[in-house]
Amino acid sequence: MSSTWTLPDDLTVPEPVEFFPAAGEKLPQHWSKCFGCGDDQPAGMAMSFRAGDGLEVTGRLEVAKKYQG
Repeated sequence: MSSTWTLPDDLTVPEPVEFFPAAGEKLPQHWSKCFGCGDDQPAGMAMSFRAGDGLEVTGRLEVAKKYQG
């Protein structure tokens, strides 16, 4: 599955902050107990995200058997 958003033509894209991961690097989790991406959430989805070029971010989700059916 893929999603794409079209940004307004007059949008000013901000410069990334210096600690933002470079393209291809994994984004850090924002909260360890997050249901989507938290390492300390045993019932969670174990999602991961990588920085892309500009505002691009790619997410990965492998649907575990416990969520299928």
